[in-house]
Amino acid sequence: TVQMVSLRTLLTWTALLAELAICARAHVPYRDGQLQLAASPLLAGKVLASTAYGANLTVRPPAPGLHNIAVSASGLIQGGAVDGGALLVSSDAGTTWVAVIDMACTWVGLCLSGSGQYILAVCADGTMLLSNNTGASFANITMGGPVDVDPPAWQAVAMSASGMHVLAAVNGGRPYASAQYGQQGSWLVLTGLPLAAWYCAAISGSGQYQAVAVYGGKVYLSTNYGSQFQALSLDEHGWLSLAISYNGTYMAAGTDGSGLYVSANAGATWATPLGGSSVSYRSLAISASGRYMLCGVYGGPLWVSSNAGSIWTAALTGYWSSVAMTSSPDPDSATIPPLTTVAPSATLVSTSSTSSSSSSSSSS
Repeated sequence: TVQMVSLRTLLTWTALLAELAICARAHVPYRDGQLQLAASPLLAGKVLASTAYGANLTVRPPAPGLHNIAVSASGLIQGGAVDGGALLVSSDAGTTWVAVIDMACTWVGLCLSGSGQYILAVCADGTMLLSNNTGASFANITMGGPVDVDPPAWQAVAMSASGMHVLAAVNGGRPYASAQYGQQGSWLVLTGLPLAAWYCAAISGSGQYQAVAVYGGKVYLSTNYGSQFQALSLDEHGWLSLAISYNGTYMAAGTDGSGLYVSANAGATWATPLGGSSVSYRSLAISASGRYMLCGVYGGPLWVSSNAGSIWTAALTGYWSSVAMTSSPDPDSATIPPLTTVAPSATLVSTSSTSSSSSSSSSS
């Protein structure tokens, strides 16, 4: 026998299947650089999001006063921090958010591992919180042994894709590093570096390349998983942000009023594709391949690049305090164009001490 289905029932099921399809597409893992996010506390806490490699930016309202944002490699796990308030986690690509920590805290750093299992957040008052279960619980991490600043005046944190390698910048002290997933007792002060106003940090997805920078000083780079750091020959600037691609080939560094710097050869030479613009390049994000970059100016444009930092396009103007993007290598992003096209005012900076003066000095 054949059972007839009413038109109303058929339409109801059709609508339901369409809704499920939309939800399924929303939760499909994003490709390398496909999902890009930018947060501004002065945008009523809304997040600007693109699921098209920086194009078609739209506004999402996850929480009021969002100041920091971070994302897992696939984009499914996301973290956000409300300035002076809660730490939030989303496990459905930013559709819904849960407050996992609620405390009066000035969040200054937030990072996730590639899987989203490890979440590290720091406050300006010296608080460091670590989760190894996607935010279900957090441990309060303290630094053992003699410390330069007690409590540490954290400024930024960075984490490798596996979560194994972690780096933390301290204002007035020296940076700390962990090669054991940031767990209690694994942090070591980088004694080879000077006491300074360390403001930003970055780690490649592999963990091999690690960088920290001083506000009003130098940028230091390690190419051996943090065993040794060397100062790059970049001039001393007010460094605000750093980003490194998965294998360390592509790097970006933002300053407070002295330009944006981009390298396509692991920091050997640098270009200033936006010239010496006098704005604050507050935040940076880079895809695993290095092809996609996102830079947030505090009190200026959100800059987007899809060719390894060679050419940039200005998007919405705002006070961009934090940016993030998916960083998961895939076949579509395996071939990266060389960084050969730069603005006429760009200069190259070499890290070699034997380089000529024309290539060893940076523009301001």
